[in-house]
Amino acid sequence: MSCETLVVYPDEVQFLEVRINQTYIQTVEIKNVLQSTCSFRIRPSNADRITVEPSSLSLAPGETKRVQVKLKLQGKALAKKKGGAAYRDTVQLKSDFFEKKFAVSFQPAGYYPLNLCLCNHSFSPLGNGILFVAAPDAGAQSTRQRQ
Repeated sequence: MSCETLVVYPDEVQFLEVRINQTYIQTVEIKNVLQSTCSFRIRPSNADRITVEPSSLSLAPGETKRVQVKLKLQGKALAKKKGGAAYRDTVQLKSDFFEKKFAVSFQPAGYYPLNLCLCNHSFSPLGNGILFVAAPDAGAQSTRQRQ
């Protein structure tokens, strides 16, 4: 039997026009829907290119916190995947009692697949009125930082 412990929004983080040696940042909200405090670790499946801050959280019942997902490709450029598929990784939220994952996908610079929605805006379903924007370089949700 499975029960919902955490709500993650968005449940997939997308990075577009990703270039080598540049850092890209997006914010994810995590909400504890349990009636008790929930503590867990946050680990990316590919720590060479994805980092998450903070790397652990403790949430009171009903509490929501934001984490930053950072993507930085280092080394040589990645080839575009066959059929236009995005590169995909996951971020794991894990405690002694549960495990939950959310997806992180990215496209190398110069390529937008036809099935990717470059939609306008949507509001967070977690009830705090935070505005999320799907396109890169669109304010606080998706920012590009040169290093």
